[in-house]
Amino acid sequence: MSDNLKKFINQLSLKNVDYYLISTSDENLLEYAPKQNMRLKWLTNFTGSNGIALISKNKKFFFTDGRYILQAKKEIQNEFQVLDQSNENILTFIAKRLKEIKLMIDFRLFTVGFIKDLKRIAKLRSIKIYDDKKKISDQEWKNRPEGIKKKIFHLNEKVSGENILSKKQKLLNLSKYEYLILTSSDSVCWLMNIRGYD
Repeated sequence: MSDNLKKFINQLSLKNVDYYLISTSDENLLEYAPKQNMRLKWLTNFTGSNGIALISKNKKFFFTDGRYILQAKKEIQNEFQVLDQSNENILTFIAKRLKEIKLMIDFRLFTVGFIKDLKRIAKLRSIKIYDDKKKISDQEWKNRPEGIKKKIFHLNEKVSGENILSKKQKLLNLSKYEYLILTSSDSVCWLMNIRGYD
């Protein structure tokens, strides 16, 4: 077992929880997270873009899709059982196999829909869910890479194909509402024709 995983599991014991759920996503729910947000890679050594680990002191499960099954088996520690999520996804797994446990999860790394589904299953299976407000992985990750700190830049119309006002008008014309709130970073970047270096 890697030192990172040992430290992480020790923290779970101190928090008095049975399992921890962690994914490849970051707090912006990006599929391809920047290096400083690759928490699952730090913990398991998995370098793919789609994975979820369910970790306890004695049992460790790793869920990914068909693209990454062989890669996951090569990269992550032998302690993990690698599962193809097209056969059984993490929510189905929890609903079938776990009950009356304490489960910790960093809510930032999952969609609202996922958290709602998890809470529904938890209620049926007498599972207590705790938000990892102290961020165990972030505390234990001592040599965490620095984030890239550069100004954003604008794409000109030749590259983006359309200016901001035109995009905004099209979006509003598709809706009966006067205002539209965008929260996903890729949608904001598309609308504003901006990009970053991370």
